[in-house]
Amino acid sequence: MSVKHFVIILAGGKGKRMQTDTLKQFLVLGKKPVLFHSLNTFFEFDKKCIFSVVLPKNQILQWKKICKQYEFKLSHNIILGGKTRYESVKNALLNLKINKDDMISIHDGVRPFISKKLIKKLYKSALLKGHAAPILTSNDSLRMYIENSITSKSVDRAKYIFTQTPQIFRANIIKNAYKKEKDRATDDITLIEDYVQRVNLIKGEKINMKITTKEDWDLAQKIIRS
Repeated sequence: MSVKHFVIILAGGKGKRMQTDTLKQFLVLGKKPVLFHSLNTFFEFDKKCIFSVVLPKNQILQWKKICKQYEFKLSHNIILGGKTRYESVKNALLNLKINKDDMISIHDGVRPFISKKLIKKLYKSALLKGHAAPILTSNDSLRMYIENSITSKSVDRAKYIFTQTPQIFRANIIKNAYKKEKDRATDDITLIEDYVQRVNLIKGEKINMKITTKEDWDLAQKIIRS
């Protein structure tokens, strides 16, 4: 049985910090909505991958209208999002017919600048080790607030890293992790920490930014025009 590649694109965020009427994943970046960018890049990497887009219930009709308006023909499942990221991914895993040796990529739909090169590097590593996640180190000095105090102190930046998506897993590893109730986890690699000897971290790309705030959106527009 050949290994299938499932790509789960998370687009369930309400985008409150963007303060726009349109969800950030639907905003037009360049000539197409934000969400289209990462979908197209994954398709360029693997034309046989099986797409699922996770959306809030009240935005599914709007998504279908957008796909029609922009003549977006890429085949994909629509999965109902949950109240949290954890619930959204879990809904997707429960509603897809995935075999234990299949590969699953989980990506934030508001990271439109993911590159084919990074996807390939992560996927190849995950095939070998069962999982892979992209990370960045800090070039800036870091400080942390002292608990119950208004002061802060310097910390060693070498001890801290930033995680990105896509995070890629062999199906049996991530599905087993999601059987445990850890809905406070903010990414998927966190859920497997108790089940693997060492989390497989791969150098990410700075341009693989997540659009969260108005400032992020302004930067994304500058990048797309460059």
